[in-house]
Amino acid sequence: MSRGRHQSPDWLKDRWADQKKATVTRIAGAVASLWKTGNKITYNSICRSVESLYGVSISADTIKRNHEAYEIYSANRSLRRFSLVKEEALQKLVRNAPGEHRARLGSRIARLRRMKKDALIARLVQLEDASDQQKTIETNLRDEILRLLARRESRGL
Repeated sequence: MSRGRHQSPDWLKDRWADQKKATVTRIAGAVASLWKTGNKITYNSICRSVESLYGVSISADTIKRNHEAYEIYSANRSLRRFSLVKEEALQKLVRNAPGEHRARLGSRIARLRRMKKDALIARLVQLEDASDQQKTIETNLRDEILRLLARRESRGL
């Protein structure tokens, strides 16, 4: 495991592995407890449950960075507030993107999610206007090509 330009000390690797295992155990226990009580499974509810069950404070980032803990969370999480149609549309967009563009697309989606709704609306309106202008230019060019072809035929060339 490396951290930037520096190597991680070997003597800490076992300790870190133990901490990761303990985190996974705590997350699993918290999720089981939340299921049993019928509470929603969110990052915040898991963190609160871990603190009450084990007396240890963890953050949502701890869950996100620990692959096994995140798998437990994502397999049991409560449904999100937004509709599945939106989520499915984004999943389809990412799934259909060529492999080399997938990672960049994910970061673009994350960046756009951080933008305010009004800013997104303004960008969408600008893009629609630019698309309409482009269609007008293409139509005018097509008309010009047809006009020139008709003129050429009328001259008998």
